[in-house]
Amino acid sequence: MSNINIIKKFKKFNRNSETLLCLGPMSLNSFNAICNSSRFSKYPITVIASRNQIESEELGGGYVNNWSTESFSLFARNNKANIILARDHAGPYQSSLSTTNFNNDQDALNDSVKSLKCDILNGFQFLHLDPSNYSKSTITLDGMINSLVEMYGICDEYSKSLNREVYYEIGAEGHSSTIGSSEELEYFLQRTISEIKKYNFKYPTFCVAMLGSLVKETRNIGNFSDNIKGNNLKDIKKIINIIHSYDLSVKQHNADYLCLDVFKKMPSFGLDAINIAPELGKIETSLILDILKNHNCTAFYDRFNQLAFNSNKWKKWVINTSNFRPEDYTKIAGHYLFSTKEFCLLKNEILEDIPYIDEIIVAEIEKHIRDLLTCLNICTI
Repeated sequence: MSNINIIKKFKKFNRNSETLLCLGPMSLNSFNAICNSSRFSKYPITVIASRNQIESEELGGGYVNNWSTESFSLFARNNKANIILARDHAGPYQSSLSTTNFNNDQDALNDSVKSLKCDILNGFQFLHLDPSNYSKSTITLDGMINSLVEMYGICDEYSKSLNREVYYEIGAEGHSSTIGSSEELEYFLQRTISEIKKYNFKYPTFCVAMLGSLVKETRNIGNFSDNIKGNNLKDIKKIINIIHSYDLSVKQHNADYLCLDVFKKMPSFGLDAINIAPELGKIETSLILDILKNHNCTAFYDRFNQLAFNSNKWKKWVINTSNFRPEDYTKIAGHYLFSTKEFCLLKNEILEDIPYIDEIIVAEIEKHIRDLLTCLNICTI
C-alpha cells in the first residue's frame, strides 16, 4: 500500500483514535532523525517544508542543508523512509525572498505558483495553500479565498497534466494564541468548498484549525494547552466539528513545546494531524550548546552564540529580551545557521574535538519523535 493510500485509510477509519505527526525538516540531523523514527510509525510521517527551508533552485533554494526542492526530494527518495513530502505555507509573500522582491501582489502569487509547480514536479504530495499574506495592502477573508482558489486551480490543473497524485491542505489562518472564530471558519469553508466543487477541483484533505497554539521564543504561548489540561474543550470541539462536517481532516499548526500529557489527549477529541517544526531546531541547538559546555569548549560556545545573535534571525520570534542570556538568542536562531559558511567552519573545528556530536543529536531528536508517536497512538512498538 502506498503512503498516500495509507493516509486515505487513516482518514476513513481512524478518527478519534490516532493523530498524524507532521514534522519540519529543520536540519540534516533532524531530517535523518525523522527518517529513522518513521520506521516506528504506523502511518507515514509527513515532512512539512516551508519555502524558506526548502525552495526551488530557480527561486534561490533554502536554508536547510542548502537544499533546493530538487535536491531535497532526490535525497528523500533515496532514503526510502516511511515519509511523505509536503509543502507548508505555500503562498504569496511566504518566502523571505519574496517579501522583498515584489511590490505587486500578482507577481508574488505567480512566484508562489512557480514554487508549487516545482513541488509537484519533484514529488511533493501534500500542498498547504496558505493565502494569509496574499497582499501587502489590506487583507480580507474574501481576498484570501480568491487567492487560495487561484492557486488551487493552477496546481490542480498542473498536477493532472503530469498525472501526479497531489493532496491539498487549505486554510486562511493567521497566527493567534486564542481559538479562531467559528463564524469566519464556516464562511471560509462554505465559499472555498463551493468554488472547489464548481470548478471540479480535487477535494482537499486537510483544513487548518486555529485552536489557540502559537510559538514564540522557545515556548508555546497560546491557550490551547491550558484548555486541554482543564478539559475546557467546548470551543475547540466546535472548530473541529465544523471542519469534519465538510468531510475534511483537522490539522493543527504550532504544536511545538506542548507537554506530552497534552499530546496524549489529542486523538480523543478528533484532532487528525499536528505540525511541529521549530522545536526540533531548538532541541538540536540546545544539545550543541550543552555538549560544548560539558566539554569545556568555551571558545566554540561563545562563537556560536555570537553568530546567532549577529544573524538577527531571532527577532521575529521574541516577545521580551530583557532577561535574555546569550544562549537564549541562540536557542531561537541557531538552526538557521547550520548551513552557513561561518557555522560550517565552526562545526568542522567542533568535530575535531567531538567527532560523535551528530550521532548524539540524531539519537536525541529521534527519541523525542518516538515519544510523540507513542502519545499520538501511532507508534508500532
